[in-house]
Amino acid sequence: MSVASAALLVAGCGLLPHPPEDAPTLTTTFDPRGTTFTLDPWHDPDSVAFLCLHRPGNEFTTSHPLPAASAQCQPIASTMGGSTFTARFVVDDLQPALRDAFLRSGPPWFLAVTGHPGVSDVLVQPIQDSPIPSDPGPS
Repeated sequence: MSVASAALLVAGCGLLPHPPEDAPTLTTTFDPRGTTFTLDPWHDPDSVAFLCLHRPGNEFTTSHPLPAASAQCQPIASTMGGSTFTARFVVDDLQPALRDAFLRSGPPWFLAVTGHPGVSDVLVQPIQDSPIPSDPGPS
């Protein structure tokens, strides 16, 4: 193999999709303030995450990481630790315009995550369990 061919092969590897065995696993945990979504493995520390009332469309890509307004998405805080991406939805952080819509909503909701082209993929995952904590009632 020539040096040019080897360089092209190595340079092109960043553009190939991740193999299926490297697909992220989503774990969801709930608490009285909201929901934490964890993806592992995830490959892009600069990814962004949204929780949406409607599935984002084809406009949501790595080169355009913003869902359309019609998807009614709330940006959610995220962190990266090693190969683990964590996004945290907190009801108190809801934008006022979306608060009532989220509180009245039902499944499915959609977790939408993307990062940089060639580094990460676009993930839009339906969420069936309510990310909105229920009132525990009187104790």
